[in-house]
Amino acid sequence: MRLASGVKPFCIDKRNIIVVSSRSIVLFYAIDNDNNDKIDLRRLVWELPHSLSDIRNFSYQCTSNLSHKRILWFDITCGDSKHNYYTLIPLDVAISGHDLPDEWMKYSCQCQGLANFLNLLSIKPYTSCNTFNSAETICNLIRYKANRLDECIATQLNECTPTAILEEILWHNHYKPTIGPNGENPLIVAILEFKSVEIQQLLDYCIYHCINDSQPGFMSIVVDALPELAKHYPKILDKLIEQCTYIKVPSTWRLKSEKYDSTHEKLWSYKFDGSIFMVNSKKNFLNVLFEKLETTHRHSATTCFVPLPGLCTYPDPNEINNTYRWFNVVIPRHPSTFVKLVPFRSFNVFKSPPFEAIVKFKWKAFARQRFFLVLCLYLIHFGLFVTAIMNIHGQLMIASMILGSILIFTWIRRSIIHYMNGIRLFTVFATYIELAAFVLPVITGFLKHGDGAPPELQSLSVLSLWIFIVAQLRAFRDIGVFIAAVAHISRNILWFLLLLAFILFAFAHSFLVLLLEDNNESNTFKRFDRSLKNVWSMLLGEYSSIEPWSDSHLVNIYMIAFSFSTAIILLNVLIALLNNAYKETYKYAHTVWVINRAEIIVDIELSWMLPSERQNRDYFPWSIIYEAYTEDVDEWSKKLEADKSPTLYGMKVKMDKFKDELKIEMDKFKDEMKVEMDKSKDEIKNEIAKFKDELKQLLSAVINDVVNKS
Repeated sequence: MRLASGVKPFCIDKRNIIVVSSRSIVLFYAIDNDNNDKIDLRRLVWELPHSLSDIRNFSYQCTSNLSHKRILWFDITCGDSKHNYYTLIPLDVAISGHDLPDEWMKYSCQCQGLANFLNLLSIKPYTSCNTFNSAETICNLIRYKANRLDECIATQLNECTPTAILEEILWHNHYKPTIGPNGENPLIVAILEFKSVEIQQLLDYCIYHCINDSQPGFMSIVVDALPELAKHYPKILDKLIEQCTYIKVPSTWRLKSEKYDSTHEKLWSYKFDGSIFMVNSKKNFLNVLFEKLETTHRHSATTCFVPLPGLCTYPDPNEINNTYRWFNVVIPRHPSTFVKLVPFRSFNVFKSPPFEAIVKFKWKAFARQRFFLVLCLYLIHFGLFVTAIMNIHGQLMIASMILGSILIFTWIRRSIIHYMNGIRLFTVFATYIELAAFVLPVITGFLKHGDGAPPELQSLSVLSLWIFIVAQLRAFRDIGVFIAAVAHISRNILWFLLLLAFILFAFAHSFLVLLLEDNNESNTFKRFDRSLKNVWSMLLGEYSSIEPWSDSHLVNIYMIAFSFSTAIILLNVLIALLNNAYKETYKYAHTVWVINRAEIIVDIELSWMLPSERQNRDYFPWSIIYEAYTEDVDEWSKKLEADKSPTLYGMKVKMDKFKDELKIEMDKFKDEMKVEMDKSKDEIKNEIAKFKDELKQLLSAVINDVVNKS
């Protein structure tokens, strides 16, 4: 049969009709309604792949298999090229709701029209089987946008909404979360569609099977969606990370005993290669030395694992388009999920033990050694420039300029890498300090070989280098935590500094207006900048600038008001604020330091490593095993149990287990009752037989007595 423009129907039998258009096949079938005598209509859809042109010729054949079940076979010819294509559907099995090919299921979830509710009613019977395991199918179901008419009809038809269907699919435990061949991730689709209910359903399902069934593979779609969660749903991400905290290694993995004594520092971590074996990374001399220095007192430790497999791994470069593979060496464009997550600087994420353990592992495995090498390069540049400035040594200045130019080019490359991977760079103040530390010394060197560099520029160059070198020390814990604490406290007292600035400007302006026309030779209040400098000296307790006017009542009033408002009130308030804020800030500062170290690690991964090194499983393992203090794990477990609000999926699983246990107990009780009843029946029969015998004997005795008397 040859298709003309438009749509053509083909009747299979009284209950089944095929409708064929230029790019799709629709199967309409009728089923009996169990609740009444009416007949319900259902619809399944198949669409032609986008790579093929429109359907030109079409034919179908209805055959029976060995089980005498009908199968529909469709032969399709596409376009002028007469490309042959085929699809099939097990008609009787599909109508009964027991199985459906994936290509029919995914398009049935996707197709939308005037009768959307027919699709929902048609796919609902398949929730009890594993026909929804395709990532594209679940994505199409989540994307399904029902209109108000559909929702009203669905409410009347047993809650047949996309959300209810997804919930039923997850309840049957057949769904295996996977990422599609084209990168389709159902969880990311739910996030981008802003469907919070579906997001929570998928997260609860994945985390439940990961923790309770020891199946970390269920978290693959969760790991891939972490950056989108951080961007759109940070509170849901915080809750997820809490659920991933202190997850004990299952006993079936046979790594170590659950609890043991250790001398390693808190959250000491190892790589986990995805098998049942825990493997230590290769150790060089530097790692061995630091490992000895980082030991602590002996304590009880519990082995936990990070239930986020593949968080740190990079995609295989062989899977990247060959055209851009060389470009990936210079400018990496396919970072790991960890790299994508760091720029969000999510406080609660990096506050959690799993992510702090990941940062520690990366630092030990590769980042620490490379950081020291880069730091040595910066120190050489610093030493060359400072020595050349102080000793006016031409050759050292040339060497400093060459090294500085190389560092500028590396900075430009790193900036491009960060920008191409969506990492903020120019919003961070340290970026400008780093740029100044590279550019100013080079400019100073060029001017030195010309007319001479001004002392101000030389001074700024030296200062920027000193600040830059000190900023690099934030990678070390004690210095980094202190710097983070100072920065946090400074941000907290910003309002105080603003108020102090207003007071300084106010008194500087007042003294300027009052003493401007005074012709005293020692008058230093002729300009506003000098007046402001004098007021700043007064803040530090130096009042010599106003001594010539010691007899002026207004000057004395200004001095008293200024000293009372600043030295007595504001500075004492500042001291009190700093004393109260530091202890509270220390824990916050520790997390900020972890984030800062994570940013340094990301920079090393992208800028100072080759693509082949990013495929090294010693550096970027499948997952991480870490040692936690046993008391911390026990305390966290108690807190989690106290605060735990059971998820809908978890409650359903528990109810199913309770039903199964109840059914077993009921069957056992029925068997016991049956045995008891059988025993009771036998006893009753024996008693009745005994009673009959006794009654028979009694009647015989009575009859004999009557006969003898007569």
